[in-house]
Amino acid sequence: VQYPGEGPQLLLKATRVNENGSSKGFVATYQKQPNAFHLEKASVHQSDSAMYYCA
Repeated sequence: VQYPGEGPQLLLKATRVNENGSSKGFVATYQKQPNAFHLEKASVHQSDSAMYYCA
């Protein structure tokens, strides 16, 4: 994630299939089929505005 005026920083990391990670209210799940990484948050706030990257 990269918040305005800041450098990029790691939000979540998942390397195993069906592994769940959470940070700052975000939850992510890595799925092998289809090859996907889902990022979710139950409720968002103005302070969540940022660029989100997946690598």
